[in-house]
Amino acid sequence: MRTPTRAVRAAPRAALVGAVAAALALTAALGGCGDSRPAPRAAASSHSAPTPTPAATASATASAAAICPNRSAPPPHTSRQPLRTADGLRLQAVEMGSGPRGVVLVPETGVQLLCGWWEFASYLAGAGFHVLLFDVRCTGGSSCGTTTTSSPATSDADIAAATARLKARGARRIVLLGGSTGGSQAITAAALGKDPAVRAVASLSADLLDDPSTGVTAAAPKLRVPLLMSVAPGDPYVTLADTRKVLGLAGSSDKRLVVAPADAGHGWDLVSPPTDRIARIVTAFLRSHT
Repeated sequence: MRTPTRAVRAAPRAALVGAVAAALALTAALGGCGDSRPAPRAAASSHSAPTPTPAATASATASAAAICPNRSAPPPHTSRQPLRTADGLRLQAVEMGSGPRGVVLVPETGVQLLCGWWEFASYLAGAGFHVLLFDVRCTGGSSCGTTTTSSPATSDADIAAATARLKARGARRIVLLGGSTGGSQAITAAALGKDPAVRAVASLSADLLDDPSTGVTAAAPKLRVPLLMSVAPGDPYVTLADTRKVLGLAGSSDKRLVVAPADAGHGWDLVSPPTDRIARIVTAFLRSHT
């Protein structure tokens, strides 16, 4: 009932007092009936997180850029996003872009670490993707567990932490994209993982194909999501024949091999610069599955 905003002026004072007394009596008579519990309090309204100020955004971007100081300036919405794995390790990671189209970039081994993906990640963020690049355990700025030996279990845990962070930050559909050893690890993680948000996997120059540290040959038959593989015939680390073998083993009904130019290089070299043919094919694949 709405409370009147103006006092009643026309009624005589005595009548008004009588009306009030009658109302009080009626209230007392009804006091023993019904639910005597106090009315529940209204639920607290939810508030979205405050929008970062331009200064805060610039500071976060500068902090992320300091990880890879000799690379191009990162796009807006770039920040450090440290990850925590299921077994308690802290991984260094950088987020670029925002939105539901997620891409996890699994790095190669070697000295470049997550910075090797920097240019392509920047390109993807500018194209509307929500990208996360990270250092796997025991490399770069990431911590190390009780063992330094890589295995499918450890790489799967690292990739799972990356996909979980992207989902928490708004990604809804995610593709794993890996280069070199990271390409093999991406296939294994997609094959053995249970996350329905992972919709596809792309692998550039996947190597260590028969090595138990990646487990890719054993895992490939269990893969069910779409798979894109690419390799250059002149790659010094992996052969076209071995790549075809893994593609043949993959259990995906939707799978494709793109042969890069003979001198295209290895791993993330295949998408550098991001306007080259292989990069355009990979970008289209990412878009079609996110």
